[in-house]
This record gives sequence, structure tokens and C-alpha cells, in this order.
Amino acid sequence: MIVINQMMQLFLLMMIGCLLLKLKVLNKSTVKDLNGFVLNVTMPCMILTSVLGAQRKGLPIKDILTATAILVILLPVASYLFLKLARIKKNTGFWLFMMMYPNVGFMGFPLMKALYGDESILYTAIINMVFNVSLFSIGKMCMMGKGDQRTKMNWKSLCSPGIISSLVAIAFYLTSFSMPEIILNPLKMLGNMTTPLAMMIIGSVIAQYPVKEIFSEKEIYEFVFLIDIVLPLFFFPFLNCFIQDSLTKGIAVIILSMPVANGAVMFAEQYGQPVVKAAQTVCLSTLLSVITIPVVMKICGM
Repeated sequence: MIVINQMMQLFLLMMIGCLLLKLKVLNKSTVKDLNGFVLNVTMPCMILTSVLGAQRKGLPIKDILTATAILVILLPVASYLFLKLARIKKNTGFWLFMMMYPNVGFMGFPLMKALYGDESILYTAIINMVFNVSLFSIGKMCMMGKGDQRTKMNWKSLCSPGIISSLVAIAFYLTSFSMPEIILNPLKMLGNMTTPLAMMIIGSVIAQYPVKEIFSEKEIYEFVFLIDIVLPLFFFPFLNCFIQDSLTKGIAVIILSMPVANGAVMFAEQYGQPVVKAAQTVCLSTLLSVITIPVVMKICGM
């Protein structure tokens, strides 16, 4: 019931974002600016302040690294095998991308904070750093397909405020760094803006597509069922077996249950993949996650 309650609150924030776009209080340009504001300002502030004043205890490094390996290495392998079993031969890299990269940034952080508190933000930030490295290397190659295009690591794209703030947060945590309240409190206020803004941005993105278009294709439902239900349940025995820390295990289960990342639409547009299908999948998986995340957590006994 706690999970359902939190998901419903996030869902209402999404619907407010949807309504604001329909009423033209927000537009595409405003949403794009807010997107940058959250990624570059409020989320880094949330990551930084999550460790300041928090009770210090040893990080379960082994469990965090194990969870990261499962999410960043085993998840792509399993996703590829699932696609082979489903006999999906067209745009394989496109579908693989959407299975590999759940929406940790915009939906994961707010949900982790709501369910597990500030402590979970640092754990999630560490895992998300590795996700970002994978996204701008392996993710780009998946979206490029088998053409003549070539990719190489763009290190500048990895020097994002999210990754930098994660590294600084780890340093703060390990050194027990403290900050004067006159600086800390404004940073906390900015960080607290992340959840409502992130969810309203997701809602406003959903509102940009006709409802009939989002819910019309059977293929999308089958794919969403695979990523929102089948994959997290498939991986839970591995998580249960190899991860001892309950918080790390819960975070990993939620990450696996997350809907497709918003970035799938931007990458699809950039590399000539089916943008409409990407948008349909992002929208539908996000809307259904209000139901599927509580179901997965209940089945897994989290």
C-alpha cells in the first residue's frame, strides 16, 4: 500500500503536467527548458544534499557493484536473448536500447527518495553513473544499427552535472563533509523541486501524443509487459542470491521495473529510428508502471 500510495502521488503529478500542456500553460519549448533545469540544477542538488547531514555508515560496496554489474552487463545480454526468442529481426538495436535503459533519472530518483529516503539517492546515483557511461557508448551503437556510421566515446557528454554531483556526493560521504546551513538549506530547496518537476515533465511529454496513438498497437503492449514485468521477475532470483543488503536489492528491483527512459525518443530521432514507436513505448510503459511497479514489488516481497 505504501508503494501504491507513492505511485499514485507521482501519477497525479504526471497528470498535472499533462493538463498544463493541454491548457497551454506549458509548451514544448518550456518543457525542454525545464528538462535542462532538472537535469543540470535540481537533480544534482538533490544528489549532493542527500548525503549532507545523513547518518554515516559503511557503504555496501560489494553489493552496489554486484547490482551495477547485473543492471549494466547482464541486463543487455538477457535483453538480447529475449529479443532473439521473440524473433524480432527488424530494428533490433532500437528495441534493445529501450530494454537496456530504464528511466532512472526522471522517475527512479523521485521514487527511491519517496520509498527509501535520502540514503537511497547516493546508492542510485552510483549505479546511474555507470548507466550513463553505457548510454553514451553502447546505447548509441544500438541506436545507430548496422549502417556505415561509426561512433566513438564522447567524453564531454559524460561530464554532466549529474555525474559530477554523484562523484562529489561520494567524496562528501566518505569524508563526512559538512556545509553551513545558510548554503545547505537553499540547495535542499532546489533538490526538493526535482520530484514534482520531473513527474510534470513526463506528463507533459505524454500529452504531446494523441491518446489513441499511444494505446493502439498490440506490439507495444507485449513489449511493455516484457520490460515492466518479465525482466524484473526474471532477474529477481539473481538479485536475491548475490545481494545481501536489503536497500541495494530493493533499489535494483525498482530500477529493473522502471519504464523506458525518455531519452529513447531523442536518440531515435537523432539516429533515424522509429520515433513514434519510441514515444508510444515510453508513454505506455510510464502510465502502466503505476500498476506494474507495485505488482513486481509485491511478488518479490520487497
